[in-house]
Amino acid sequence: MGDGGFRREQIGFSRGKNFGKKGAADIAGTRGTVFYVAPETAGAGHPPEKADVYSFSVLILVIVAGRRPIHMQGSAMKFDRANLVSWCRKLSQAGDNILDIVDEKLGDSYDRDEANLYIKMALLCLLRTPELRPDSWDILKMLKGEMVIPVPPLETSTSPAAKVLTRSTGRN
Repeated sequence: MGDGGFRREQIGFSRGKNFGKKGAADIAGTRGTVFYVAPETAGAGHPPEKADVYSFSVLILVIVAGRRPIHMQGSAMKFDRANLVSWCRKLSQAGDNILDIVDEKLGDSYDRDEANLYIKMALLCLLRTPELRPDSWDILKMLKGEMVIPVPPLETSTSPAAKVLTRSTGRN
């Protein structure tokens, strides 16, 4: 985040905290923000790089969808839509219409190109690997139309990369 003079400040939006010089939080709880938190934030004593980018993208999806990031609906048919981030990722990976997440109350009275831009930008910011997420300057360029939104790489696992284990035969 930046201040009025465009100087960078460490703000933990995703954790609802403002981190001081030593990385200590000013407030203790994260109540109400759990689904905005980047996966790598769990257990971190400091604000991880690009965690705010992840949180910002969840906020964008919440605005576009007109709902909370987690929403249990009465119908079991809609259970796959309960987690907004997962639902959006599934639509994108399956090649389905990502505009399905747009708030139903809008009907046809919204700019499809603009909604598509926001959703694709959010998907790029939701990448599980922080190094692959754009930085805030790139997000600004995308939103202004000064930068083409790259196609996000396909991420198939929420687990960290596995180490390849080999068995020793005991022979040298």
